[in-house]
Amino acid sequence: MSRARKILRFTFWTNNLTLLLIMIPMLAMLYPLPHLVLPATIVLILLSTGFQSWYLIRKLKVSSFQGLYWVDDERDREITFKVHSKLLTSGVAYLYGLLLITFVISQWHLTGLQLGATLFVLIWLGLIGSNLEYYWLWTKFDQA
Repeated sequence: MSRARKILRFTFWTNNLTLLLIMIPMLAMLYPLPHLVLPATIVLILLSTGFQSWYLIRKLKVSSFQGLYWVDDERDREITFKVHSKLLTSGVAYLYGLLLITFVISQWHLTGLQLGATLFVLIWLGLIGSNLEYYWLWTKFDQA
C-alpha cells in the first residue's frame, strides 16, 4: 500500500470517529444528557485530533499540513487535483442545496432551537458525505 493510500485510509477513519464524537453535543442540544458528557466529549475530540496530528507527523512522516502535504509523485498529485475539483463542485452544490432547504424550513415557523438543530444535523450530514465522497473518489481515480 502506498504512503498516500495509508494517509487517506487513516484520515478517513479518524475523521469518521471525530464526526461521531461531534454528534454527542448535537444530541445534547435536543436531549438532556448528564453534565459531564459534554466536557468529556470535548476532551475526546481534542485527543482524537491531537492523536491524528501526532500519528501523521511521527508515523506517516507528514511534514506540513498545508496544501498537498502527502503527495509523493505526479500520479498521486493528478489524482488529488481530480478529487479536489470534484469535491469543490459538489461542495458548492451542497451549499446551494442547504440554502434552499434553509429557506423552505424557515417557512415552517420552527423555534430557533429546532431550526438550529435541523441545520446542525444537515451540516453534519454534509461533512460525513464529503468524507465518504473523498474516500470513494480517491479509490475510483486510484484504480483508473
